[in-house]
Amino acid sequence: MFARHRGIGWLQTGIPLLIIIFLVAYFLYLKNMSRKQRMLKTGLLLSIWCIIEITQFPMAINNTAWEHIRTAHNFKYNLEAFDAIIIAFKGGYRLSIAEILVNVLMFIPFGISVTLLSYKGKYAFLKVFSYSLLLSVCVELIQLVTLYYSLNVRIFDINDIFLNTLGGVLGYIVVKLILRVRKEFNR
Repeated sequence: MFARHRGIGWLQTGIPLLIIIFLVAYFLYLKNMSRKQRMLKTGLLLSIWCIIEITQFPMAINNTAWEHIRTAHNFKYNLEAFDAIIIAFKGGYRLSIAEILVNVLMFIPFGISVTLLSYKGKYAFLKVFSYSLLLSVCVELIQLVTLYYSLNVRIFDINDIFLNTLGGVLGYIVVKLILRVRKEFNR
């Protein structure tokens, strides 16, 4: 997760694509909204983009990079639930602990954004949980497909789905706690 391939043949970042997507979204969708709604939805778009940036880049874009993936990286996936978590809690690898933290932390802004967009709704928790789960499954499936076709070196890991969803739920909890404290403070 932390080592990034560099050099010719690797698209390092998707930031230029983010700018294009945001401009299209703004002119087609966001410009007619209130300032508050525009800011909340921009926050949601940015949180999704950060997740994509962390999980999908760098991406191979030429034959040299594709060949490197085919020869140096096996097609991998992990279906052993909680294995990295168990290793980390048994005093295992620092890398396992770092991966757990990154997987949880990167979804907290997403959970916060979804909660702020739907916190008055009856099913806000269910929305945050299901959207976090859905986005995490999509990210992992994209990693599986792109590794299979030698476009990326990421692996499908069932633990990431659990940890990402937990991060989204923690974002929900953060917003609810802040709103509760604010409500108590304003009394």
